[in-house]
Amino acid sequence: VTDHHALLVTGEKPLFLSKEDNTIYQMIAGRMVEAFSEKCVKDVTTVTAECAGVEFTVKGSVVKQTGWRAVYGEEKEEITIPGWQEGDTLTPKGSSITEGKTKPKPLHTEATLLSAMETAGKEIEDDALRQAMKDCGIGTPATRASIIETLFKRGYMERCKKSLVPTEKGLALNSVVKTMRIADVAMTGEWEKELARIERGELSADTF
Repeated sequence: VTDHHALLVTGEKPLFLSKEDNTIYQMIAGRMVEAFSEKCVKDVTTVTAECAGVEFTVKGSVVKQTGWRAVYGEEKEEITIPGWQEGDTLTPKGSSITEGKTKPKPLHTEATLLSAMETAGKEIEDDALRQAMKDCGIGTPATRASIIETLFKRGYMERCKKSLVPTEKGLALNSVVKTMRIADVAMTGEWEKELARIERGELSADTF
């Protein structure tokens, strides 16, 4: 099963569209142009400094090539970092303590869960496994929705308005498998890496 492509523009030039229809058409056409545009390239700098035994980290980036972001003119304010060199000594300008309370992450909706499945593995530390997962995620665009529906049918989660809530059965399953390899997205990355090697003829399917 491969991708089930949804809304794509054709060679027909639209005529006499209403304002609402034109807005939707522009959204679809723009997203399609983005998909075939160049990558957005940035220079990213990470600076780590130590003060009184406490480590501080700051990241900054400079856009070198806007690429697909130029389609809609999307520009994010970038944090630029001075030209520091490794070993430089910096002078502290001040410090303050802010008190606050952390909040748990919101419950998934079907849309955010689909997105999480697509980008699963982005936190994997191993570069090769992370790259393998980058191109696949969990499931495919054609199967992710059915995977979620299966979880509903088997009683592992339920809908509460727009949110997805785990059931007692789902929580029990999670407590059993959460420490197992089968629940580790890195294992999927390892499989995808090996499958890619088989595709290139570098590994025997029997060995896998």
